[in-house]
Amino acid sequence: MHVLHWERGNGEHSMFKRILVPTDGSPRAEHAARAAIELAKFLDASIIALYVYAPLRIYPTDPFVAIPELISEKEYTKVQQKAAKRYLGVIDKAARAADVRCTSLAVEHESAAAAIVATANAANAPCDLIFIGSHGRGAFSQMMLGSVTTKVQALCEIPVLIYRDPRVKKASKKNKGAKKK
Repeated sequence: MHVLHWERGNGEHSMFKRILVPTDGSPRAEHAARAAIELAKFLDASIIALYVYAPLRIYPTDPFVAIPELISEKEYTKVQQKAAKRYLGVIDKAARAADVRCTSLAVEHESAAAAIVATANAANAPCDLIFIGSHGRGAFSQMMLGSVTTKVQALCEIPVLIYRDPRVKKASKKNKGAKKK
């Protein structure tokens, strides 16, 4: 049996010193980020906030994708960078308020899961833990749609902590009930 050694203080004895916190800007990701910041504060660890966006794809035969006349690659990148600034800004602000060191990164990549794992394994700043929120899809949905969280688990060799905020689930149920009325 392996027991984690968690010691509050200067972080020298902590198992986790650099925690990767990916976000997609959703309320669930924000709640997970706040929980990751609490853990980082307790462990005196730093966090790396990460936002991954897909490159612009243009397929002339697919009616549901961007058409070059509607948005240019430059505009698309500008929109994604603006979103990254907004989403990562929320995490950075919360980290500063908690006095937790935070580095923010925005990455363009075909696969969010691959980008998360690559960032966690970066030679210049490897992470000890990936702290990721779960959208809580059911087994069937997850099997059909896939899940970034599931893919990260499959690709990653470092620990992955999957966070589900029970308050978000309760709020979601309340909203569904309100819509039925």
